Amino acid sequence: ELAAVGFVILKPNDLISARKIRKPKRLLSPRIIREFIPPRGSQVRKAWDRSINAISNKYNLGKKVDDELEPMSFSDIGVLDNNFDELDMSTQKKSLRFETLRNRPFLFGIGSILLIDLIWSRNRFGSLSGGALPIAHGGAADLFSKFAQSWHPVSMGSASPSPTWLEITGVASALTLGNMSFFIATLFFLAPAVAFIAMYRALKRNGLSVRVSSAGGVIYSFSPVLINSINQGRLGTLVIALLLPSFTSLRLYVFNSRTNWRRIYTTGLFAGFIGAFSPILLIIWSTSLLAILLVSLFVRREEIKANRKFVDLINLNFDLEKRIFALSLVPLLLNFPWSGTLLLHPTQILLQPGLPLPGGSALNLLFMNPGGVSGVPIWIISLFLPFLFVALFSRKFVKIGLFTTTLFSLSLFLSPLHVTGHGSVGKFWTGDLLLVCEVLLIPVALQIFIELIPNLRGSRLGLGHFVSGFVSLLAIYSVISTGIWLSLVGGNSEVKSGSPNVIPAFITSLSETATRPKTLVLEKSGTSTNYFITRGSDLELGDPDITVGNPPEIDSAINELISGTGINSSKVLGLYGIQYVYLRNPIDQGLVRTIDGLGGFTR
Repeated sequence: ELAAVGFVILKPNDLISARKIRKPKRLLSPRIIREFIPPRGSQVRKAWDRSINAISNKYNLGKKVDDELEPMSFSDIGVLDNNFDELDMSTQKKSLRFETLRNRPFLFGIGSILLIDLIWSRNRFGSLSGGALPIAHGGAADLFSKFAQSWHPVSMGSASPSPTWLEITGVASALTLGNMSFFIATLFFLAPAVAFIAMYRALKRNGLSVRVSSAGGVIYSFSPVLINSINQGRLGTLVIALLLPSFTSLRLYVFNSRTNWRRIYTTGLFAGFIGAFSPILLIIWSTSLLAILLVSLFVRREEIKANRKFVDLINLNFDLEKRIFALSLVPLLLNFPWSGTLLLHPTQILLQPGLPLPGGSALNLLFMNPGGVSGVPIWIISLFLPFLFVALFSRKFVKIGLFTTTLFSLSLFLSPLHVTGHGSVGKFWTGDLLLVCEVLLIPVALQIFIELIPNLRGSRLGLGHFVSGFVSLLAIYSVISTGIWLSLVGGNSEVKSGSPNVIPAFITSLSETATRPKTLVLEKSGTSTNYFITRGSDLELGDPDITVGNPPEIDSAINELISGTGINSSKVLGLYGIQYVYLRNPIDQGLVRTIDGLGGFTR
């Protein structure tokens, strides 16, 4: 239905022609019907009043603090006092809308986040690019064609299957009528508010109160992983952050042999949707379930040996094993053939959508902060490490504590790795693993504190009082300091709007010719020199994910060209069809003199 309405909006000629055909056949003229329809102005005002009343009734805005006094009967008066005849001039106090908003934690939380987000996003209004996020020039049709192509004219050419997240992003851009740049900008702007709502609803499903759920939503929306993902252009982690709270609220631990198949396939579809944006989460999900399946079959090995015949095996009850197998297989099938390349090339599991970037230090990671350029500084202490210790020392949630500790240890183990792929080299991004830890720890920590505080009120002063007080002060400090940092410094991030084109116009025009000559782009970044090969266009959304590594001869020629030892670099580059070498500002004059001294290149 939404697609039909969209096509009507995009193609009004069909609607206009249909009205022309209907005009001579209609039974009543507009003049007669106009008397029974209110004017458009009154319709708009009525719709606006209904919306305001619906919001007011939902959150009790403008409601009196004290209930109105009901008239008393003679039996309620009783014995009269001396002041009975005196006139009571006291008036009932009504609460203002601002005071009511302050007393509504959900509205206060979402309003504060939107206000800080508006200041934080001062450099991100427009077409975004930078960091791990390439620019999104085209629309949804370009992503669909890129997903369907078997050969991609990117860099030296690639036949790698396109990741599934390209198609998902193209479908989601229907919210902005296929305008991809506007969709990406809107997603990055509304991400903290949507994350707050997602965590709030997930905590409410767990039976927590409105105040506690709102506090959990604020903590989650100000988490280092979410902020670093926005500042560094981590599109995959950003989408997962918006979906993961709803996924964890499905309560996977209650699945058994009697769970209906509709819920199994819904969960598998949800897991495949998340896995499309994170290869490592997709593989962890499937391999973990396959391991559980093998353990279940190993436990029942004696029963299986006793029924070796095929007819006897069919009669055995494998309902639970069938559901586990479906949960592990459905996400892989939904992401095929891209998921097949992950199994053939295991190093691709460590890559994330977009360009690889340098990560943070080990000290950042110890505080569950992935770090990186323009990331949350280490002096803003994260709450999730204390939450992890609280979960580990809790008897009720010890399993969740052990699972999050395993994921945290895995992120510490993988963080020093340098991954080669997507046409570049970068450190492994630990944000996805830390994000799962955060989503699991927030409900556990809040539930523990809710159960602990009533017991502390009636007990003597002890360790529990100091721990709860320390965590509460740390939570207040973390949220306030994060909000101040975002308002002052956080806006100067890697992702910005209005980034200049990398490729000059005279080279871009060559991309429209039949030969489409390649161009080597050199860029100075700090103490290192980065390079990539283009066919006349800027690096667009999805291009890094389908780019394969260059031949060793090209990498060797480029390295020798930069170091000044490549006498034959121009011949090797020309042999592979690279006709131009472009140095992007700011230009390193030493590199220019080095290239001029080698020969083989013409300015």
